[in-house]
Amino acid sequence: MKFATVDAMRRIEERSFQQGTSYDQMMLEAGEEAARILLERMPLTGKKAVILCGKGNNGGDGFVVARCLAEQGALVTVVLVQGPPATDTAQGAFRMMPQKVEILERSEASLSDTIKGCDLLVDALYGIGFRGALREPDRELFEWCARSRGFRVALDLPSGVEGDTGRYESCFPAHLTIAMACLKPVHLVSWRKEYTDEVLLARTPLTQVAEESGLLTDALEPEICAFPRRLGWSHKGTNGRLLLICGSAAYPGAAVMACGGALRAGTGYVILASTLDVCREAGGRYPGLLRRPLHQSWNGGIAATELSRLLKWANESDAVVMGCGMENTEETKSLVLGMLQYCKTPLILDADALNALAGKTEVLRRSAAPLLLTPHPGEFSRLTGTHIDGGKELADTAAAFSRETGAVLLLKGAVTWLYGPDGEKTASFLGNSGLARGGSGDVLAGILGAMAARGLPLWEAARCGLVLQGMAAQAAARRWSREGMLPTDVIDALGEAFLTLEACRSGKRGNDEGMDHSAGIGAAADRMR
Repeated sequence: MKFATVDAMRRIEERSFQQGTSYDQMMLEAGEEAARILLERMPLTGKKAVILCGKGNNGGDGFVVARCLAEQGALVTVVLVQGPPATDTAQGAFRMMPQKVEILERSEASLSDTIKGCDLLVDALYGIGFRGALREPDRELFEWCARSRGFRVALDLPSGVEGDTGRYESCFPAHLTIAMACLKPVHLVSWRKEYTDEVLLARTPLTQVAEESGLLTDALEPEICAFPRRLGWSHKGTNGRLLLICGSAAYPGAAVMACGGALRAGTGYVILASTLDVCREAGGRYPGLLRRPLHQSWNGGIAATELSRLLKWANESDAVVMGCGMENTEETKSLVLGMLQYCKTPLILDADALNALAGKTEVLRRSAAPLLLTPHPGEFSRLTGTHIDGGKELADTAAAFSRETGAVLLLKGAVTWLYGPDGEKTASFLGNSGLARGGSGDVLAGILGAMAARGLPLWEAARCGLVLQGMAAQAAARRWSREGMLPTDVIDALGEAFLTLEACRSGKRGNDEGMDHSAGIGAAADRMR
């Protein structure tokens, strides 16, 4: 399934304009298709429809919908929530509304009763450019909307929700959201049912422009991933050898969870190189783990003098994971820089291995090994030396970073973005908020290492690892809830994720929440595949 970011959507509209379609025409086509969907969904002749319109182009879409519904016999009231339309395009749509459409200002004393008593309530207040928090008057307005008896519909996205992230504090409570021309991240995030029960795609001529533009991004799905095969005749030596350089006296659990993720993800040999105490703790949890105890530094981490042994074991392995729980010390920095200079095995850097490289990203370009970096936004900001809030700036910086360093970049978050050095890009909407706790990244690092050790190139290993963690998180939430699940529960649920994948491969796929982040998106969206 493909989607457009907010920036991509604006560029698609600009491309359509350059090809000869006016913005007035794009608004007309979007509004008329949304109205067609509504009229197909419910009979509106003689019914009361209230359209909440903002002063921008989302409000303009609402004016077009209002005109179309009125022409089909609906009793339409338009509420100018922010005053008269402010853009030329929206003003043009406003002038086209028939006189029988009632126009109310926000200050109307009876507005609350009008909203609560309508049969259809349409949100055309804010568009894809909304960011931040709603104003208090809008919060009150949406509280009235929540008490309306009418069917609640949002045009493009529920007002109050950010288009690229799905973040919100208070928003329009939609039964149905009609995505205009393209799906956006807001329609795909795992928590979207908190603000809309259903999503339908309004296909317009702009949809075809988008599909031909090269500006759409693939949402990560199991069907597009090449998972490693476990052949019937295989043995432990043919299922990968993974070295994990992780842990310290302060953070032994990070190493334990990385090892657990790697073992459950099917690696033939998982080898932990860490301090004696960490090796003992991990071995007590996972007896099948191979352990390589190392000398401990004065601050509880791995001593920098162990670099030569680490390099020997790394170059005997199929993949290496480094950084989980190591602590950001001078000893760690020395080990990370040495591995980058001399290790030739695919190298996955997480957590403190990334913190050790703050201000030193030029060494990544000279790495002897293929690299996969897995920062969260804070670690990425430290890595690049620039605080990046999000949106287009973050996307542009991440893409440039991957291209310039030659590393695959997995940027973790509620939506996880994956960037390749050749310009590849995808996003994962799998998983859930139960992953928002310490240790989830360590589990993911172990899973990624397993996929790489089992023979997948780092780009494909990253895609498969994200799918597996997301599916396992859904399974863990079904058993323990998002509040009660732990990273160790995600490890234990990896078996269920593999069973679901096997069922998918054999054509027995069921309605599994962890498999399909597009559940609840209307059939019209399937044509975007």
